[in-house]
Amino acid sequence: QRERPEAHRQATLYVAGLAPDALPDLKNTAWEYVYEPYILGRTWALLSRERELLLPQDIDRLVQAVYDDGELPSDIDQNSLNYIEIEAYGARWLEPDAKPLPNALAKKLHARQLKTSRTALVKHAQALESPCAFREHPLLRHIKPLVLTDGCLQLGRLTVLLDDELGLVYQRGAASGLPE
Repeated sequence: QRERPEAHRQATLYVAGLAPDALPDLKNTAWEYVYEPYILGRTWALLSRERELLLPQDIDRLVQAVYDDGELPSDIDQNSLNYIEIEAYGARWLEPDAKPLPNALAKKLHARQLKTSRTALVKHAQALESPCAFREHPLLRHIKPLVLTDGCLQLGRLTVLLDDELGLVYQRGAASGLPE
């Protein structure tokens, strides 16, 4: 077996996105699709202040620090701190008595999903944040609920209706309630 070059003899891991000056954008990095923004924010805040990690020895200590809800480092910029402690934390607990979605209900919701490629509707759905119950359940994690008012959704000149017989119906112009 050949010998490693001098620059690669000592194993080194570089982790991107841990610049201590500001929390990375969770949407552009796609991190928000992995974990809850609150947990990611705390992870960044604590991990970005570490000068060196010894793996696997430091894993348990870091995980415990992220999940224990202790104080964050005092040198975090105010915008990042507000995002982590107010926006991300508050979004998780808008309903303090909320319980995880039961599997039976999640299965029913999953079975009722409709797939669409209608550009206006897809863009509308992508711009919305999924409810916490959807984000936290494995069956619903990648599904966006379609919120209808009086049986329809108005997107500019496009009206989206859910018809019992026809399914998802698209109409151009004002909402009339039923497809023509």
